[in-house]
Order: sequence, then structure tokens, then C-alpha cells
Amino acid sequence: QHFAARYPQRVKSLMLCNAFATTHSFAAKAGALATVVHITPTPILRKVLLDSFPDCGMELSAKQAIDWVAQQVHTLSGQDLASRLSLNCTSSTVGEIRLDDSRITLLESSGETMVPEELRRELNQRYRGARLAQLKTGGDFPYLARPDEATLFVEVHMRGVGVFITDHGDMAFPVADAPAATSAPAPSAENTRW
Repeated sequence: QHFAARYPQRVKSLMLCNAFATTHSFAAKAGALATVVHITPTPILRKVLLDSFPDCGMELSAKQAIDWVAQQVHTLSGQDLASRLSLNCTSSTVGEIRLDDSRITLLESSGETMVPEELRRELNQRYRGARLAQLKTGGDFPYLARPDEATLFVEVHMRGVGVFITDHGDMAFPVADAPAATSAPAPSAENTRW
């Protein structure tokens, strides 16, 4: 969302998964941790992050997804953990996104996730015209717990914004969105770099 707000010409659509537009709630919960996160020992940072995952009332695939993510957390350095927690614990709000809401899809999992319900409601209010793709289960990582359903929602989103997969597995764009042919020289590599 921050990238879309800063570089609107580079973003044509957004698909947000269990997302939020403000970190005020997380910053309030973090309290003093936000000020000492960069000097906190790595094992404590791991514990803080892993303790934030819900641990009750979920289906097996959601639990397995959390277990896999927990294994990945153990491979991160203390610096990586500190920077990620610092971003989450610093009070911030996404700026205005100059993108039509119809080009935004919100993918949400029902049930308990790390994203508080108030932040979900706020995101739905912010993008009122966005499509809502809701999974009955899936936890915090529906793309790991329910990959078939999450992939289907991604495909629907892509088709809705004019991108679709051909029979050969290539991405295709509608002719109307293709740039018009001109006699101008091709852009140099310098102009096309990101």
C-alpha cells in the first residue's frame, strides 16, 4: 500500500491479504518494546513475534501454515526481526492511494488472525468499492493453508483488472490496454529500468 501511494504510476491493481492500513493498534500494544526493539536479544524478538500468532480453534492446515512460518522465523537474523517488528510497532498510516477501488481486492480469512477486527473494518471502510474475497478458514496465511482457494481468488482478481492466463500459461493483456504502435524509436534500457 505504501508503494502504491508513493509510486501510483507503477501500480495498476492491489490484492491485499489479511491487511491493514494503519499500525496504531500494533504500536499501542507494543508499548516500550518499540523503543528498544533494536537492542533486544534475538530469542526475545522471536518469542514476541511467535506469541502474537493465534493458537486456538483453527483447522489443521492453518496450524501447519503457522508452524511452517515459525520455522522460517527461526532462520531470520536478529537484525531482520528487529527491522520487521520496528515497522509494525511504529505508528503509521498509509497515504492516499490514487487507484480506483474496483481495482483492489481484499482477501480475508474468517476467524482469529493477528489483524484485529477493528483494523479489518477500517480497511473495508477505506476501500469501500473494493472486492472482498473471504475465506471461511485459512488463518493468518491463507495462501499457505488454502493455496487452491487463494490462487482462485488471485486469478479472479487478475481477470477483473484485465490480465489473464492463456492456454499456454503465459500472461495476456487485452488489446485495448496495449500501447499504440508508433514510429518512435524503442526506449533505451536506461528508460525502462525500475
